[in-house]
Amino acid sequence: MLKLCVIVYLIAFTQAWGQKQLVLIKGNKIVCRFSEGDHIRFRRNDTDYIFNGIITGISRDYFKMGDEDTTYLHQIKSIDLRGLPNSGFKTADIGSKLIAAGAVLLLIDGVNTANGNKISTGVVLVSSSFIVAGTVMLFFNNNYFKPGRKKKVIIMG
Repeated sequence: MLKLCVIVYLIAFTQAWGQKQLVLIKGNKIVCRFSEGDHIRFRRNDTDYIFNGIITGISRDYFKMGDEDTTYLHQIKSIDLRGLPNSGFKTADIGSKLIAAGAVLLLIDGVNTANGNKISTGVVLVSSSFIVAGTVMLFFNNNYFKPGRKKKVIIMG
């Protein structure tokens, strides 16, 4: 019984280890990985249509979605990383949190002025700077991976 468990473990381990993956690299850091069966959203260079589906096959130069949709790596314009775990500085998420922090700070100081105090100019200055910085950060969206000089899409495995 122990031999059977070891053999099943080794077969499963070697098959999982040898599986090809679509890897997004920025500089020398891995941003995200996609395997067969993973959901992907991307755009191609030749169209503005957003392709959305499950990866059914990965080869050396391309990946497939379904049986007939083949996308070569050089055709990828951008890959949508929203909702995926990736290693990167999420400016849009932090921007929305800064806006909320500025609003809460102003609200708390407004509640404190109900006792007859005036709203502090320092609090107004800090909360408005939080809101402005957060709004600016919302425009810098890094949820899309665009291959280029420093960003590469490669196949590993």
